[in-house]
Amino acid sequence: MTAFAQNQKLSPKRLHPFDTVFVNIKTISEVPPQQWDRYVSAHPQGGIFHISAMHHALAQTPKHEPISMAAVDSGGEIVAIVSSTRIETVTGLASAFASRCVWYAEPICDSTEAGRDGLRCLVDEHERRVGSRTVFTEVRPLLAPKHEQTILQSCGYEYKDYLNYLVHTSGDVDTLWNALGKSARKKIRQSQKRGVEIRIDNTHAGVDRMYDLVAESYSRSQVPLANKQLFHAALDHFDPSVVQVRLASHEGKDVAGGIGLVFGNRFFAWYGGSLRVKGILPFDCLTWDEIKWSSENDVAIYDFGGAGWPDEEYGPRDFKAKFGGELTHFGRYRKIHSQWKFFLAEKGYQTLRGFVSSKS
Repeated sequence: MTAFAQNQKLSPKRLHPFDTVFVNIKTISEVPPQQWDRYVSAHPQGGIFHISAMHHALAQTPKHEPISMAAVDSGGEIVAIVSSTRIETVTGLASAFASRCVWYAEPICDSTEAGRDGLRCLVDEHERRVGSRTVFTEVRPLLAPKHEQTILQSCGYEYKDYLNYLVHTSGDVDTLWNALGKSARKKIRQSQKRGVEIRIDNTHAGVDRMYDLVAESYSRSQVPLANKQLFHAALDHFDPSVVQVRLASHEGKDVAGGIGLVFGNRFFAWYGGSLRVKGILPFDCLTWDEIKWSSENDVAIYDFGGAGWPDEEYGPRDFKAKFGGELTHFGRYRKIHSQWKFFLAEKGYQTLRGFVSSKS
C-alpha cells in the first residue's frame, strides 16, 4: 500500500498502480490562503477560477457547492489543485437526478511525477465525493491541454470538441478595430451616434442593474442563470481590480450589461445580456468597450468564455466571430457518473440544454 493510501485510508484498488509518490489531499480550508493563491499565480495555467476568492464567492451562491482540493507533498508544498462546483438545478430528493459538477477551468499540477500523481489522486477523490449525488462532471479548459488531458482521460473523462474565441489584445486599438468585420464596425459606430453610452459601475447597485439585463437574455434563451448572489459575492471577495461591471445606456435607460473578470493577462467575459432595441446594438458596443479597455490596460487576451459545440448551431458563436478573434478547440471533458440518471435527465428536464451545455 502506498503512503497516500495509508494516509487517506482508501482501498488500494482505488489507486493507480504507479501512485508511488507521497501526496496528501487537503481541502481549501486546510491550506493557508496565501499558499493556495501563490501556487495559482505562479502556475502557467493558473487562472481566476482557481483562486480562493472564487471558491468563497461560489460558496455564498444558492445551489452551488464549491469543492476545492490540493495535493500536498511530504514537504507541505502544493503539487496539484482541483477546483470544482456542484450545481443543483432542483433541490431536495430530486437533486441527485439534476445536479452536475463543473470545473470552470482545467485542473493544474506540477510537471513532475509528484504533480501528475497528485492530480490523479485528486480526480479519484473528487469522484468519491460527488459520484453518487451528481449526474455528470464537466471540465471546461481555458487553455490548450497539458498534463491534465492524459490524466483526465485515464480516469474516465471523455474529450469532446468545444469552441471558443480569443482576441489577442496586445496590439494597438486601431489594429483591433480594423480586425472587426466591416458590418460590425458600422453598426457599433451607428449605435454610438444614436446615443449608446458605456460606463463601468463596480457597485452592488451596478450588479443589480447588470443582472436584470443578463436575466432577460437568459430567459429568452431558456438557459438557467446563477443566482444574483454570486455576483454580489464576487464584488465582496475579489480584489477591486478583478471585477468589471459594465452598463450600456440609451436615452437614459439600461439596455445592456456585462460582468468581466481580469486576472493575469486575461479578461474573461463572464456573463452578459441585452434588451432588444430597434436601431441599436448595445451589446456590440459593450463588448467592443471591453476589448478596447483590455488593449489600453496591457491585458493580452480577451476570452469570450465559450462558443458552443461545433456540430450545433449557436447564435452567440456568430456574434463572437465578428470581433476578429482566434477560434480555438480546447474542448471539454465529461464523465457521466450514472448513465440511468443521465437518461432520466434527458427525458425529463425541459432545461436540458442549459443543464448539459450552458456556461452557467
